[in-house]
Amino acid sequence: MSKETVWECEVCGDEFDTKKKCLIHEKNHQKKKSNNNKNTVIKYEYLEITLNISGGVPGKKNVELLDEYGQDGWELITVVAPNAPIAFTSVPVTKTLIAYFKRKIN
Repeated sequence: MSKETVWECEVCGDEFDTKKKCLIHEKNHQKKKSNNNKNTVIKYEYLEITLNISGGVPGKKNVELLDEYGQDGWELITVVAPNAPIAFTSVPVTKTLIAYFKRKIN
């Protein structure tokens, strides 16, 4: 009576008579999985808020506002100063900043 060795795919449970066939089969599962991930399109929504340089909105500091948006899943992309001067000066041209955020749409 001979004992036969059987190799089982860890992903789907299919059985093979050689380890090589089983490994090739498992690699095909990995290829299919990675190809599925490449076709996924991530969609984002965007948000623009105005920050006051002198300290935010009444009762809240800019940092507190940014933290609140972060807790809601918003990622800060950039902050820009509208009408900013081309060269750096010691006199601020604007009293506001514009903050841009994004978050994934499920």
